[in-house]
Amino acid sequence: MDSRRVSFIGLLTASLALCLWAGMADAYVQLGRFNGMPAADAMQEARNAVRRALELAPNDPLALTTMGWVLRTADWKWREAREYFTRARAAQPGNAAAILALAVLELNLRHYEA
Repeated sequence: MDSRRVSFIGLLTASLALCLWAGMADAYVQLGRFNGMPAADAMQEARNAVRRALELAPNDPLALTTMGWVLRTADWKWREAREYFTRARAAQPGNAAAILALAVLELNLRHYEA
């Protein structure tokens, strides 16, 4: 098999794995937030999946935003959540999910000037 093709297949496989782990983590966050399953179970599953996504791509906006939601919603670590949301915005400045997540957090913290 051509080395370019092998390289492409490896890249495609890694990209697909990232999408699957980040998407699954995000789905678990939403299941926990909106009573689709017990929140503690959902957030643990989300935490496990998002860690896998961040191992594959430490600066992926979806994975960073999802980790922020886990920290905010499950762990009440709002400062750490802000760091992840801010990193997600830096990685992709126009990412609506990261912008919204950061705005909601700042509103919850009563930081209206942010």
